[in-house]
Amino acid sequence: MSNYYSFGLVGFPLEHTFSPYIHTRALSACGLEGEYVLYPVPPLPNGTSEICNLLSNIRKKEIAGLNVTIPYKRAVIPFLDELTSEANHVKAVNTIYTRNGKLIGDNTDIYGFLTDLNRKLVEAYNLNLLRSSIDQHALVLGAGGAARAIVYGLLLSCWKVTVAARSEHQAAELVIDLKQNISNDYLNSIPLNKISIGSLLSEIILVINATPVGMWSETQASPWPEGLMLSKGMMVYDLVYNPQVTQLIQQAHTQGLYTSGGLGMLVEQAILSFIKWTGCIPDKNSFYENMIDNLSKEIPFSGEK
Repeated sequence: MSNYYSFGLVGFPLEHTFSPYIHTRALSACGLEGEYVLYPVPPLPNGTSEICNLLSNIRKKEIAGLNVTIPYKRAVIPFLDELTSEANHVKAVNTIYTRNGKLIGDNTDIYGFLTDLNRKLVEAYNLNLLRSSIDQHALVLGAGGAARAIVYGLLLSCWKVTVAARSEHQAAELVIDLKQNISNDYLNSIPLNKISIGSLLSEIILVINATPVGMWSETQASPWPEGLMLSKGMMVYDLVYNPQVTQLIQQAHTQGLYTSGGLGMLVEQAILSFIKWTGCIPDKNSFYENMIDNLSKEIPFSGEK
């Protein structure tokens, strides 16, 4: 195999992403030569030929691997040969590579998220996910590909999970799919509205935004129902990382709650993808700390251009 690694990200839109920054520095940390290219492919069916061409280039070893983001985390699955057990369980893919001539769909969002969430919970509450109990109840906003990975990770860690989504059909489908693959069956869905969420808010200790609402280009929007207060003592984790401080996080800040943006998860899942593609493991702790420090200086706060 060539000593030059070509990676990339497929999705739409991609203007907000910092994945090239992370992966080019991972290459440098491992002493490897390569590039990380953005492939903004419009949603299917318009992007079908472009997706097929990119996957063909992976088969031909012209591309070593791809990351996958909105709207392709689920849509790309029919184009692949196999899924890892993680990707198959959540029915969502964020990483693609070849093994023995076959296109493999994988999901590093699950453990990237759990690693970062555990770090934040220890900081906030001295709560370790490995010792969590079924008494801990999380509310996940959204039911797309990212939400599936988040919900699955929480269920693996024995959390109660409620999914709130504007598409009740999509949320119900998520619940059905994940209950087939995990022994923790405390998972249900509700509409994402003030009445439904308000009725169980006293039970929730963790709110996770797994929707794109609040990200770059719509920074003034929040996925949280208007007029509904967050509960005292809960933690708010927003997967959106650009901007660093979203409207949801600002709402939580005004109530004195512990918050986290999605930058840590972005770095953690990227490291796991990079290892899949190259077999090289950067000095994880120092690499993570450097990435968080450097990216924090690059990404604007909500409302900034």
